[in-house]
Amino acid sequence: MTNDSPNSDPSPATTVSMGDRNQFVFRLSRLGAWISLSRRQNSLLELLEVIHRERLDPANWIAHYANEERGWYRRRLRRFSERLAKGTPWLEALEQTPYVLS
Repeated sequence: MTNDSPNSDPSPATTVSMGDRNQFVFRLSRLGAWISLSRRQNSLLELLEVIHRERLDPANWIAHYANEERGWYRRRLRRFSERLAKGTPWLEALEQTPYVLS
């Protein structure tokens, strides 16, 4: 049984336009796995390292990462990315967003 509707997304991945190339962003949250806060924070640290090393836009990538999370941590990540998008320095944005990184 196939659904040819243009709005249906049968795969667990979302395609994100990256200029001249497309990358797949897998939505781990659809798996329903419970992930501890320390693992979430470690994942964010790894993402921040890549953002810094590759000189990427932090607000954009953290917003994408927030879409992978659930609940209160997603809201915190969105606040963090919004603060970065407004031009708030990294350290101030982290201080103003408790529990994003403990």
